Formats: sequence, C-alpha cells, structure tokens
Amino acid sequence: MAITLTSLVAACGGVDREGSRDDIVEAMRNQGLEPDVECVDHVLDGFSDESLESIDDQLQDPTTTDPQTRQFLDALVDCSTPATAAP
Repeated sequence: MAITLTSLVAACGGVDREGSRDDIVEAMRNQGLEPDVECVDHVLDGFSDESLESIDDQLQDPTTTDPQTRQFLDALVDCSTPATAAP
C-alpha cells in the first residue's frame, strides 16, 4: 500500500501542522483509505518543521528515494486501513 501526497502545508514561520494533517487525511480518504487522525498527528509530531519542509520539497518528485521522506510516508501508511464500503 502506498500513499501519494503532493505537498504539505507550509506557512510563514513554520509548518501549519493542523492544515497539513487535514490535507493528509483528505488525501488518504481520496485514495480509499481510512486514516487514524491521532496517528497522523503523532507522525507529524515526530518530525521537526525543518524536516517537514524538506519532506515537502521531496514530495514534488514522485520518484524520490529520500530516506526521511520514505520513513514519513511509511509511517502514514501505518496510520491507515482500507476504507470499507457501506452496505
């Protein structure tokens, strides 16, 4: 399973973590996943603003092999399950 993100939300003076979380959760849902929002918050909390800005730059290249970016995306995968269709 993979998650495709195109960017995080950067704001003046740092990363807008709440906005980033909301965008990540929306992207995950658009890809048929059901995210654990608290887990996504925990993942974001595990990275400094500087690291998240670097990851944001790396996300512009869909073929990135940057270890930190892969770690971030893998952690987000662990925060999600496939969404189930309602009966």
